[in-house]
Amino acid sequence: MALVITEQPPTCTFFKEKPTPEAFCLQLLTGAITEVTFVNKVKATVICESNQWRPRGAAKVMAEDTKGMDPQQQMVQFQPKFLVGTRKFVVNLAFSVRVRAIGPIPGNLSGGSETEYTIESDISNPFVVITNESQWAEAEGTLIKKEVFGARVHSLSLSLSLSLSLSHTHTHTITR
Repeated sequence: MALVITEQPPTCTFFKEKPTPEAFCLQLLTGAITEVTFVNKVKATVICESNQWRPRGAAKVMAEDTKGMDPQQQMVQFQPKFLVGTRKFVVNLAFSVRVRAIGPIPGNLSGGSETEYTIESDISNPFVVITNESQWAEAEGTLIKKEVFGARVHSLSLSLSLSLSLSHTHTHTITR
């Protein structure tokens, strides 16, 4: 089983207390003969690489951080509204859901075992949540650096063509 992000906004800057311009769409993928019941709702969690960012006294980082999944389509959409800014730190969303699955026991297709699983998605595209429009340029610069250098900060083998390609893609996305 896998919880897959099928659609999501590109790497960009979001404004505090405004819904994201595009939804995060998720789908639960299962085996053909696996029956699934949902133990709880899908939960969205904000993940920050830096341990310096902590929401100040906010009980919640975003409105509607849990949503029920459609049991027939096994799909859900989130269009989060962030209640706090990330203070120019790059963050991602990760999603999780707890399910009870009944699947066949190897060698016995008519019977099955019931097991509970917590299924987690990969992380979303990176983003920054700003509280003021004057922070936009610096936040976009942070995101471009993250896209270009990302995990390759210590590797000097980044080619100029890759760098220009990423810059062009990001510029095209933010100017639409």
